[in-house]
Amino acid sequence: MLLLEKIAEYLDGRKPDYSYIKDSTHMEIRVNGKEWLPIQVFRQASGDYSISWCGIEYQIEDRIKAYERILRIFTNINEWREAEKKMNEPR
Repeated sequence: MLLLEKIAEYLDGRKPDYSYIKDSTHMEIRVNGKEWLPIQVFRQASGDYSISWCGIEYQIEDRIKAYERILRIFTNINEWREAEKKMNEPR
């Protein structure tokens, strides 16, 4: 399975949290409810992947490592959301 399809499969189970648009070489992922820059994933002609978010860009050759990097970004986002919820809870 190609990386973009694998990411789409992961996100389809998390529709309330994320939305995305995808074509054969590019995916743009938005965090729902936030006005953050989208996560951009490109498959370059060389077969390498470019992942960028908030001014940080990763160039990764291996599809599995690229998928792991994306999952780390999602994990960080989910941790930020949980921390934000806790901060907004009434005491």
